[in-house]
Amino acid sequence: MLFQYQLLFSDVDNTLLPAGGRISDRDLSFIRNLVKEGIRVVIASGRCRDLVWPVIRTLGLDQVRDSLTISQNGGHIFRNDTRQTIFLSPADPQLVARLFVHARTLGIRSRSYSENLVYFNRTDPAIEDFRRRYQCDCRLLDDPALEITEPPVKFMVIDPDPERIRRFYLDTLPLTEGTLRADFSSPSTLEYTKCDVNKGAGLKRVCEYYNISPSRAVAIGDSENDTTMILEAGLGVAMCDAFAPLKSKADRISRLSCPEGGFFDTLKDIWPHAAK
Repeated sequence: MLFQYQLLFSDVDNTLLPAGGRISDRDLSFIRNLVKEGIRVVIASGRCRDLVWPVIRTLGLDQVRDSLTISQNGGHIFRNDTRQTIFLSPADPQLVARLFVHARTLGIRSRSYSENLVYFNRTDPAIEDFRRRYQCDCRLLDDPALEITEPPVKFMVIDPDPERIRRFYLDTLPLTEGTLRADFSSPSTLEYTKCDVNKGAGLKRVCEYYNISPSRAVAIGDSENDTTMILEAGLGVAMCDAFAPLKSKADRISRLSCPEGGFFDTLKDIWPHAAK
């Protein structure tokens, strides 16, 4: 059967995966049925490959030949069946090193992802968690200018105080303007990638890889970093509790939140055969 939409691009956190929870059985069944129907399901996440890998395995996408994942907000695209990198766009390591130093000066937590490594600017409980749960190769930086050995794809600052993040953003704007783009993935997390890297560009690259028009794609998300993906897709869907400007650009808004089953509820009519 030929469906109007042949690809689904989905954000992970608070779209498909509830905070502190797990992907629901109904969503799992729906995605697996989509794959059986020949619909390409593409995860599009800010997470790096190792951190998003448990989601890929849970969905069974690692068993789907030539399926792709967009990670690091579009900076890294890889095949799920082989873990082979299809696209990689790292930032200038020395620029990222300067961002690490300024974050440390302000006392703000920061980390950066390369293709295979996770860098931290200070001791962080996440280091042990990343190593134990995700088998990440984590590096604690003492001198970032000397110790960043693999070019970073994404840099991020994390702080519960939005004003501290805003100060970091404004302080470093002379360094980043025209070189790095900044997007919020949550109110407490600001992420930087190269200016030409975003989920929308990742969506276009994946569509080109499959020789399918972006007009045949559905994209669903909840955060600022999902905006370009929502705009590039033929049908852009925002979660009901999404970042407000994202909702204003979406073609459809879910009635329910992620924990309430909004993912399935808002997509089931697009592929009714997979919703049974």
